[in-house]
Amino acid sequence: MSASNAGSKKLAGIREAMATLQIGKKGVTEEVIKEAKTQLKIKEYIKVKMLKNMKEDKNKAIQQLLKQTKAELVDKRGNVFIIKKVK
Repeated sequence: MSASNAGSKKLAGIREAMATLQIGKKGVTEEVIKEAKTQLKIKEYIKVKMLKNMKEDKNKAIQQLLKQTKAELVDKRGNVFIIKKVK
């Protein structure tokens, strides 16, 4: 199995998994950033779900979380996205 094939299978499994982090109405708060950093220390990927009634712009929220956690966006579908820690 090639490295990219293994990564694809892992990512497919993450897409099917439940979100491990939720962003609420208040958007990306210090608590959200802290929890994302904690999860990224443990796991390579985390799945994040944003509430539909979130007050701040969703794309700005994603960019803010990526910048604060030094992660990269892997996939985005609707209100759910997957980020990966940068090695």
